[in-house]
Amino acid sequence: MIIPRPRAILSALTSAIVLGGALFADSAELNGVSRLTLNPGANFISAPLHRKPAFVGKVSAVTANSVTFAGYPNWTSNQFGPVTVGATSIPQFAVVVRSDAAASPGIQGDWWLAASNTAGTVTVQTAGTDLTTLVTVGSELEIRPLTSIKDLFGADNSAGIIADTDFDFLSTQEDVIRVVNGTSFTDEFVFHTDENPADTGWYFNGEFAGNGSTLRITPNRPLMYFRKTGSSPLTLGVAGAVQTRRLTTYLQAGANAVGTVFPVNAPIITCNLFESGWNADLNFDVLTAEEDIGRVVNGTSFGQDIFYYSGPDETNGWYVGGNLTTTFSFEPQRGYMLFRKTGAPVLPWRQAVPFTY
Repeated sequence: MIIPRPRAILSALTSAIVLGGALFADSAELNGVSRLTLNPGANFISAPLHRKPAFVGKVSAVTANSVTFAGYPNWTSNQFGPVTVGATSIPQFAVVVRSDAAASPGIQGDWWLAASNTAGTVTVQTAGTDLTTLVTVGSELEIRPLTSIKDLFGADNSAGIIADTDFDFLSTQEDVIRVVNGTSFTDEFVFHTDENPADTGWYFNGEFAGNGSTLRITPNRPLMYFRKTGSSPLTLGVAGAVQTRRLTTYLQAGANAVGTVFPVNAPIITCNLFESGWNADLNFDVLTAEEDIGRVVNGTSFGQDIFYYSGPDETNGWYVGGNLTTTFSFEPQRGYMLFRKTGAPVLPWRQAVPFTY
């Protein structure tokens, strides 16, 4: 069902309705349902929908690692803080810039993980950034729950995931979900069904994690979903909020596993990647020691390379698989690898919204 909206959803978003299910309006925000098909073997996937904000407010004060909100929200102490599963502290919320009081759009879309909070102040993980150099008093920020494994795949295996029954966690016997950091697999999520109902649920790195609601992933984080060998494809409907403002992806030197943040194709020529500070190639000798390079991912293998050429010998622009392109897009629900030049500083890629509404 589509609920009427005063402003029309234009062609790009209409395509998402056809491809991904119904999109509908809720107040000033857009919600949607994204259809995701998981084939046997490796699926490098991303979740292009998000959670609704838990709070939206304006900044009244800023320190190097905290923001205070006007109006005294009177939160419970640490209600936005991380949750520990086993020995791992897992962030639950991000603080996201909705509008920048100093510039337009300025740093809209930048975000930081919430580390703790008091009644009106949130302390964040800044990764060495001084917030006073970025956030201006009067800027509007939101506190957003991160997307959880429960949001994506359900709390009780209603999605039809092939569950583990013996704690061996093998993709030849059950579905296994892995986090990609750099070019390595790290954290692991598996749904386990047990004779004892108390032991049935999601497991994180072998530790029981209940319904998966605390197993959250950061914005733009893709997952490698290994669908059991020989099984039939699994189609899921994933609901969430449509991102209607810029959202930042932070690219560090080396390999970055990234996912799309919008439920429609994001053309590379208008996505603001090059304009954000992408290091261009100058000689068609594409090396991560000299420039930034992207790679399409097929299963667990790299496909075509992606780079921007700005040298003197050929037409400047984006090249995919060695060919100049004006049509390549980052697709919703797919993960990609973006390799930041060796030794380069962190690149805040403030992704442009690929539609109007």
